[in-house]
Amino acid sequence: MRQWLHTIIAFGGILAFIAWLQRPDGQLHVMLLPIRGDALLIRAPDGSFTLIDGGRDPTEV
Repeated sequence: MRQWLHTIIAFGGILAFIAWLQRPDGQLHVMLLPIRGDALLIRAPDGSFTLIDGGRDPTEV
């Protein structure tokens, strides 16, 4: 039982650290996604995300 408690505490600490690393930094980030079409993932300074998907190539439709 004590082993499980230590494991749960360690796992919770790791999750808290990952959440701390993902906090908004007050800057605008634009990421190009490597997918079949054109897509941008924008992270605003407040931490919100916007996904812009350009869709397929119009000549292939």
